[in-house]
Amino acid sequence: MKRRVIAMIMCAVFVLLVLGGGVPRFPAQSAEKWKVAFLQVGPVGDAGWTYQSDLARRELEKRLDWVETMQVENVGPSDSRRVIEDFIKQGAKVIMVQDPTIMDMVLDIASEHRDRYFLVANAFKYAPNVGGFYGHMEQAYYLCGLVAGKMAKSHVVGFVGSFPVPTIIQAINGFALGVKAANPNAKVRLVWTQNWYSPPQEKQAAQSLLNVGADVLAQYVDSPTTIQTAAAAGKWAIGSDSDTSRFAPDAYLTGQIWYWTDLYERLLKSLRDGTWKPVTVWGNLADGTVRLGPLNKAIPASVRQQVADAKAAIVSGRLKIFTGPLSDNTGKQQVPAGKSLGEQETHGMNWLVSNVVGSLPK
Repeated sequence: MKRRVIAMIMCAVFVLLVLGGGVPRFPAQSAEKWKVAFLQVGPVGDAGWTYQSDLARRELEKRLDWVETMQVENVGPSDSRRVIEDFIKQGAKVIMVQDPTIMDMVLDIASEHRDRYFLVANAFKYAPNVGGFYGHMEQAYYLCGLVAGKMAKSHVVGFVGSFPVPTIIQAINGFALGVKAANPNAKVRLVWTQNWYSPPQEKQAAQSLLNVGADVLAQYVDSPTTIQTAAAAGKWAIGSDSDTSRFAPDAYLTGQIWYWTDLYERLLKSLRDGTWKPVTVWGNLADGTVRLGPLNKAIPASVRQQVADAKAAIVSGRLKIFTGPLSDNTGKQQVPAGKSLGEQETHGMNWLVSNVVGSLPK
C-alpha cells in the first residue's frame, strides 16, 4: 500500500512538471545571479540602436546586483541560432534578441528550451516563454516630422528606412503625419536599405534623396551616415535611436532617442517575481522610453512651441497619432473618421500614409 501511495505521488508530480504551465519559473530570491544575454544586430559603436541597447545593458548591471550580462555584437540571421544556443550553454536565463526578423527561429529554439525566457525587440509572435519589448517611437517621430515639415523649404523631405516591418512603417507614418501637420504641401520620399546597419547603403540612399530635391533627411537606420551626408550637402537632418548631434551639429535638427534601462529593469523584475506575461511591453514618451533629441538653435521659437504643445498633448493622451480619417498613398481609406488605432492595429501596420512617396518591398 505504501509503495502504491508513493508511486501515485510521483506520477502526480511528473504530470505537474509536464503540464503545469509553459512559463519557466526561477527561484525569486535565489542568491544565484541571473545571466541575461544580448544578441545585438549591429556593433556597439554604431551610435544608434545597438549603442543604446548596450548602454542599458551596462546600466542594468549597476542597478540590479542579481543580474550578470553577456552579449555578442554584429549577429546576422545566419549566425543567430548558433549564438543563441551558445548563450544557453553558458547558462543564460534570459535572452534579449534585438532582431525581429528571426522571430520564427526564436520560437523554434524557445520550444526546445522551455526553461529559458526569450524577449524580442518588436516581437509579433509569442509563446509561453517568448515575449517582446518596444516603444511608441511614432510619438517622437511625429514631433520630428513637425520640425522637418517647417524647415523643408523645397517641400521635399527624404527618409532612409531599414526594413519594412510594422514598427518601422509605424515610425515612418508617424513622421509623415507630423510633416503633414506642419506643412500640408510637403511630401516624404522613402528609400529602403533592407539592412539595419550598412553605412555604404545608407549613404547611397541619402544621396539619392538629395538628388530628387530633399532638403531635410530623416532616417530609421543604425548609423549617423544619413545626417553626415545631409551635412556635407548643406542640408538639414533628423537623427534616430540615439543623440547623434555630435556627428553633424550644424545639420542635426533633432531626432528620436531610445532609453531602454527602465523598461528592461521592469521586464527583468517581472520575470523574477513571476508577474511577467508573454506579450510585448510598450514604452512611450510619457515613461521616457522614447525621447526627443536636442533641438537645433536654428529652429524658430514658434516651431519649438508647436513641438512642446504637441508633446504635451501626446503625453496627456489628447493627441493620438493615428486618428482618422487616414488614407494610404494609394488613396484607400485605412482609418475612418473618429477612430484611433490601438496598439495591436499599429503593430500590424502594412501601409503608408498619403503624403509618403514610396512603396513597401514585397
